[in-house]
Amino acid sequence: MMNRREAIRNTSLFLGAVSMGVMTSQLASCKVDPSTVWEPEFLTLKEGGLLSEIAETILPKTDTPGAKDAMVARYLDTYAKRFLEPEEQTAFKKGLLLFDSTAMSLFDKDFVSLDNVKRGEVLQAMIDDPTKGDASPSQVFFDMRSAVNEAFFTSEIVATQILDYNPIPGDYLGDIPISDTKGLVYSG
Repeated sequence: MMNRREAIRNTSLFLGAVSMGVMTSQLASCKVDPSTVWEPEFLTLKEGGLLSEIAETILPKTDTPGAKDAMVARYLDTYAKRFLEPEEQTAFKKGLLLFDSTAMSLFDKDFVSLDNVKRGEVLQAMIDDPTKGDASPSQVFFDMRSAVNEAFFTSEIVATQILDYNPIPGDYLGDIPISDTKGLVYSG
């Protein structure tokens, strides 16, 4: 006869194994296609280009990779198609269009046609918009920035080129001078 403690332990192990399988498949299914030619799964080509430019404006390439290098737009396109509910997909597309409509109202050009300075002004105008609610320009910007950051910081290029990636870190040294870390954050 199994006692209560064993039953809880076995149930926990089973649920842990099941959830790990689900989580692993979800993360693996959001892998992006690294080919140079990209055709969005969920967005139109124009929307995909817009998302790519918005992401690069939020996280531009400097001496470190930018959002385009990390293929953020590809990741978000795949994520939106596979994991967002239909009403969330609609809101996502409307949010993208809000960047374009803000650019049009300020400069009579779509977001993609603007230079980096004017793109920054569009983002600032969205942040400063006093409208409240889930579909307000400021909320749309902050939601987009959050999604871009998540996609960027979970990408392979960031883990291997920005963070100090060490898949087999070796011994645990919990008490070392911070100067010995070279100021790097570890991702392995």
